Amino acid sequence: DVVSKIKSYNIIVLPNDSNVIPVVKEVINMNLDKNLFMLETKSIQEGIVATFNYDSDLNSDVNIKNMEKAVESSEHASITKATRDVTIKGIRINKNDYMVFKNSDINGSYKNLDHALHEIIADLYSRKDLITLFVGDQSIKDNYNDIEEKLNNDFESKEIVILDGNQKYYNYLLLAEW
Repeated sequence: DVVSKIKSYNIIVLPNDSNVIPVVKEVINMNLDKNLFMLETKSIQEGIVATFNYDSDLNSDVNIKNMEKAVESSEHASITKATRDVTIKGIRINKNDYMVFKNSDINGSYKNLDHALHEIIADLYSRKDLITLFVGDQSIKDNYNDIEEKLNNDFESKEIVILDGNQKYYNYLLLAEW
């Protein structure tokens, strides 16, 4: 129903969730008088970097290739608070610890949110030059300048963009690019 209501003939779907991918494949196979494509993104950040690399002057095939390259060359991370004690891939996480995921895999657990953020940024900056930091509604600070100033002091030669992501389940979403 949603696809048939879209006015565009060429549609690129960015699922951002591996559970949605089979559904999108099924819709593509329905032949709905639309030129429907899927770029298998697995996170919000991958969807964002793909969208940044879309060019309306290019055809769908070229756009898909450019968007895929952008996703493949980027990295993403997220930080969220644990709601219960758990062990994931051998990493013990206590309730209220901050879990760090990098490229959809558990990367660490920290008692302190600022420490978790600093560690994942240091890791991402070891390979990338630009980080976009989306701040969640649980981590909104009165002054983004404080976060930016601290990170710029710690990582002088790198570039960071801080945006209000207002996401509910993650304190921070990070997108790292060249």
